[in-house]
Amino acid sequence: MIRKYRKYLLFLPAVLILIVTMYPLLWMLCGSINTIPQMGVMTVIPAGITFEKYQRLFENSPFLRYMTNTLIYATGVTLLSVLFNSMAAYALARLHFPGKNIIFLTILSTMMIPFSVTMIPLFIIVRSMKLVNSLGALIVPGMASGFGIFLLRQFYLGIPTDLEDAAKIDGMSYQGIFFFIIVPLSKPIILTAAVLSFLGAWNNYLWPLIINSKREVWVLTTGIANFVSEQRIIDWNMILTGSSVCVFPLAIMFAIFQRQLIEGVKLSGIK
Repeated sequence: MIRKYRKYLLFLPAVLILIVTMYPLLWMLCGSINTIPQMGVMTVIPAGITFEKYQRLFENSPFLRYMTNTLIYATGVTLLSVLFNSMAAYALARLHFPGKNIIFLTILSTMMIPFSVTMIPLFIIVRSMKLVNSLGALIVPGMASGFGIFLLRQFYLGIPTDLEDAAKIDGMSYQGIFFFIIVPLSKPIILTAAVLSFLGAWNNYLWPLIINSKREVWVLTTGIANFVSEQRIIDWNMILTGSSVCVFPLAIMFAIFQRQLIEGVKLSGIK
């Protein structure tokens, strides 16, 4: 009897986790389209549907500029981090040079340092580069990451060396091997690294809040937080509407790339 219903017992925790995860998102979406105030009404079924709040969001605040800045920021960080992380990972996985293991362990150790420890030195460095109050101040610190290098290195270690050896015999340089052999074979993990980098930049709140004080270079997270602080009477429905706009592109991206994302993590050797 127990064996017969064992699979249903295994599904029960998954269903509970799904409910706990999805309920706040559905409540947020309901608040953005509900015709009545949402606070104090913990429901995911709107009394009526209206899109007036979305119109007010873009007409009464520079929300489109925030979205543009966020898109530039996230896209720039994604492209640069994939390029630099993959090149560094290839060097650590395939090339032989003195101190390689020490360098890798040093990079790996940066994953254990919380951002609250490094944000002040990082702010001083960015200020010395005269990038404060610019999108460059957001993009430059995200051009490489310890996790991205680790993720890609683990994948590169699993690629057979036969193709590289054949390319070396034909006289191909390390640059040619990387761009014409390694990169085409690494599309799943590169796509995984790109999606993770884009999600991290899109949702980043603390660093854009610290480094940029001008409204012209605010991103979505900063704009929504400031929308709260500017109002004497907080309009929670508008906050939920802005949050819905912020989450919507990420939901579409995850729906499109979830298969490649899971496949890339599996192939990287992380368990």
